[in-house]
Amino acid sequence: MPEFDLAVRGGTIATTSGSYRADTGVKDGHVISIGERIESVTREVDDSGLLVMPGGVDAHAHLAQPTSDNTIMADVFESGMRAAAAGVRNSAAARLGWRPVCFEDVYGGSR
Repeated sequence: MPEFDLAVRGGTIATTSGSYRADTGVKDGHVISIGERIESVTREVDDSGLLVMPGGVDAHAHLAQPTSDNTIMADVFESGMRAAAAGVRNSAAARLGWRPVCFEDVYGGSR
């Protein structure tokens, strides 16, 4: 039986302390190992030339917020939350006007 469900091959691992090329081993939806070569896998994905990094949480998003000169922020609530759901960030807490709104409250939890 394979040790990992998935090996993400050749991606550039990006962290707060730097970046390096490596394989990532995933089991039951969790990253278990990062190394030069992950063996014993069920499935492989080639991520050569792509970044592999921890998910981001956007705790300070301004959506459709008016400014002092009456311009409006570029993202409105719908496009900002769609971007979060598409994986631009893992979670978002947005202010719609002046009322805090959380992605999970609007879309029922997971994306």
